[in-house]
Amino acid sequence: MDSKKQENHKDQGNSKKDTNKSAIHLSDKQRLALAFYADEAGQYTLTKNEILTGIYEYKKGTETEKAQTEDILLEEMPPINNAPTEMHFYYVYPPKGQFASIIGMNKDKIFMCGTQGAVTDYQLLLKSGIELD
Repeated sequence: MDSKKQENHKDQGNSKKDTNKSAIHLSDKQRLALAFYADEAGQYTLTKNEILTGIYEYKKGTETEKAQTEDILLEEMPPINNAPTEMHFYYVYPPKGQFASIIGMNKDKIFMCGTQGAVTDYQLLLKSGIELD
């Protein structure tokens, strides 16, 4: 391999490492915003398209109706028992249906759920939600 190809190959390896580092250094707000991009988000909370258009599908029993919002609010929740280390939780307003829309995140995972029950234990919340790496 000539020296020019070796340099180019070395640069490509470094750019991959830099990309991984920058993903780790996203702020909490940036990581929360990315949660709405997840394909699974629509089941539990607003999606990126619903946020951008201001129109979302509200689940009311077995029916779904169009609703409009101008504001999205994330309200920080108190810590939840048995949650992953350093996971912070937020209620999302407006909720996606007749349930509380919740997002949790730490540096390794994003959690989303919709629940009508008491929010007391992470393992119970997992039954009505999903964890994304």
